[in-house]
Amino acid sequence: EDDVFLKMVAYVKSPDRQHLTQRQVERLWATCRYAFLEHEHIVAASSMAGIPMQWVSLGFARNKCKTDEQLQAFLKQQGAIHGECIRRFQPRIGNTTDVQLPSQESTADACADVATLETEYVDSMLGLT
Repeated sequence: EDDVFLKMVAYVKSPDRQHLTQRQVERLWATCRYAFLEHEHIVAASSMAGIPMQWVSLGFARNKCKTDEQLQAFLKQQGAIHGECIRRFQPRIGNTTDVQLPSQESTADACADVATLETEYVDSMLGLT
């Protein structure tokens, strides 16, 4: 997730992306899975414009769940509120110890290469294509 965060930073700061509206920047940042960022990126996000603190806070809340029961209750509650956006509380690449949620992966997500986050992929998230 740290790679995704860094690609988003580069994308938003790119000179040819200055046309993005505040809403588009916020929608892009909302796709980041803050629960899985390293602490230095969370600290960096705290002072960046357009970062939706709601998702940062909810990512922190997810990480404070001490038991599987608490985590399941949190996920159920957030699923009722945010619907398919509950995937933001699941790692992009899971492992066998992660709580499994129904896959909400889109075709764009499945084909995304984090190392070469394509403009087309990001633009499609913002509805620019």
